[in-house]
Amino acid sequence: MQIIRRASYAVLLGLSIITMGSGCLPWQQEPVDDTTAVVAKLHAGSTLTIAQNWFGVSTPQDPVYGQRNVTIDKWTAGESAKLSWTLKSREETAESVAARAAAANVPVGQIAKIPDPVYIDVDTTGSVKTDGLGNAERILLPAYWPAQDYDVTGDQNSVLWLSRAQYDELTTTRTSHIALGLFDSTLEKLQNFSSNVTAALAKLEGKVASNAAATNSDITKLSADENWSNYTLNINGTSTVVRAVTANSDLANYVILANPENPLILKVSIKPLSLGFTMLSTLSLVKSLAGYTITSITY
Repeated sequence: MQIIRRASYAVLLGLSIITMGSGCLPWQQEPVDDTTAVVAKLHAGSTLTIAQNWFGVSTPQDPVYGQRNVTIDKWTAGESAKLSWTLKSREETAESVAARAAAANVPVGQIAKIPDPVYIDVDTTGSVKTDGLGNAERILLPAYWPAQDYDVTGDQNSVLWLSRAQYDELTTTRTSHIALGLFDSTLEKLQNFSSNVTAALAKLEGKVASNAAATNSDITKLSADENWSNYTLNINGTSTVVRAVTANSDLANYVILANPENPLILKVSIKPLSLGFTMLSTLSLVKSLAGYTITSITY
């Protein structure tokens, strides 16, 4: 029994550590004084490189595959934005999958000769348009951006940016509210999952039942650390430290560029323990735990 307890403690400790992430390290050095340069030159044609992360830990990134390249087509600070994006991936061909499955179908006692997989490059593209940069309370994570032109204007949704109202409130009072929104195309797929998955995803969106316990009544509350922090990313090919606001809710950790004109959410890390172990094991089948990390900006 003692061994089991120690193992459980080790798992919990490990999950707690990885949720901290590594991009934002407030104890490393004094925060930089200004991030005006980042917003002053951000314009149509600027690009962002985004890596997905799980529990705050980014997956190893191939220089070609697995990263989402985002181009700012239009951007008005504190008002609206239109982004286009490309995600390059390698996928095994259907013929390769079938051939390898057939080759494995041999009688007991025979050694299957499985052919090497055959991959092709696949470019997934899309765009998203929002007018919620002024007062939206919901952020649509890149993992849910559909491969199409998607217009979410009028729906109080933001993408990549904290809204101006949220930023002002957070930096003035150290509290605000934020929800993790999902696109309708993702919500439609929930009918294929069990009720506990539906409940977990509703929780991620900041939705709770009317009879929810009092402890769950404010799961969208966002609380900022008392001090500014540093965040390191690549800007125009140079590793650069920018000042940031580190904040957290019951469901996720956030790192936000400390600039009221450009409150770019540099990193979102879903907390694995916030959904419970039962939901966590089921949700591993979907993308609901995929946060993101902005690794570079070019303007």
